[in-house]
Amino acid sequence: MGLTGLLGFGAKDIVQCLFGLQQLDRGTVTLDGREISIGFPMEAVRHGIAILPEDRRAHGVALGFSVRENVSLASLGRYSRFGFMRRDNERSLVSEFIRELSIKTPGGETLVRNLSGGNQQKAAIAKWLSCQSKVYVLDELTVAVDVAAKVEIYTLLNRLANEGAAILMLSVVGPARAVRFLRPGYSWCIAASSWASSAETRSTATICWLHRRVRSAINEGAVA
Repeated sequence: MGLTGLLGFGAKDIVQCLFGLQQLDRGTVTLDGREISIGFPMEAVRHGIAILPEDRRAHGVALGFSVRENVSLASLGRYSRFGFMRRDNERSLVSEFIRELSIKTPGGETLVRNLSGGNQQKAAIAKWLSCQSKVYVLDELTVAVDVAAKVEIYTLLNRLANEGAAILMLSVVGPARAVRFLRPGYSWCIAASSWASSAETRSTATICWLHRRVRSAINEGAVA
């Protein structure tokens, strides 16, 4: 699902609310048919919600940590027993994610700041795969990512969607089965092709908005 709208129309707010970075003014969040509460990020993680923020270097990865530490950072319980880290198990699973996502790195101990933008993004995705997340909230996922890495990331997202994960992409430029456009006070959704470009998204949003304005004017008697 794509989510888009002009700046200030609330798309960023929805993304932040879904991860507990902002609180809902009204409305509810439902997951698997059950209403859930997301008061802060750890609650979102416990519900299986992952976020890949727009500013990857500031909020998506820990630049001073290794690839291994970044991948296991949000799921330390998976790699520990009785409060002690099982390093061999951690290194083994992280190596699997590095191979699965084709993260180009000399090794798991390489600092993330030394990776390219695309490989930093892959490390961020691997962190949430390690958590076995089921909802992925993606904010401008492929900013400053090279073309080859974009293809690999979109291929992975398609696989996750086919396996049952929910994917919400803010400002869609890429694969989306539907796009929801936001306007103050309402939103509308259209089916999308297998690929939605930024130009197509903007033009469709403009056409839909103009159509609604014309209908509203007719209903108010402003247009004969």
